[in-house]
Amino acid sequence: KPEKATADAATAARVKRAKDSHNPSSKDKRDVSERMEIDVAKKLGAIKSGDNKPMDVIIGGKFGVEVKVLHDAKEGRVNMRPDSRKRKEAWAKETGGSVHVLLIDNRDKFGGGAHASKYSGNKYYVAEGAKAHRLVSMTPVKSLAEAKAIITGGRR
Repeated sequence: KPEKATADAATAARVKRAKDSHNPSSKDKRDVSERMEIDVAKKLGAIKSGDNKPMDVIIGGKFGVEVKVLHDAKEGRVNMRPDSRKRKEAWAKETGGSVHVLLIDNRDKFGGGAHASKYSGNKYYVAEGAKAHRLVSMTPVKSLAEAKAIITGGRR
């Protein structure tokens, strides 16, 4: 059956890509990310949510922000698990709010700059939607104030 062989090959290729791009978490990465989330919330005038809440940061009760940090990623992209995506979408529907991803490219600093060669040249990026995003499709911003203006559409 040629269709089954093609489907099996496609699945095998997808599994290989996932394994090749997997970048395990570590306590150091989680600690740095947590500190960055707290800093982002403070600078955005937002509330930092607790663990296992749908959003990392919420601005004005209506603008949910998922904060993602690239520490040592080989590729410029962020992933979002399907269950996490569903929780964020449910939050947006329930609150009438919106969901954005704020990406912080920290590869120039993490591990003493060991991954600086992968740094994009810009620290902050924003994209709308609870989904995986590639850095090249996100909007680069110069500051968290600019990110907030995009996320909130200029509203507070």
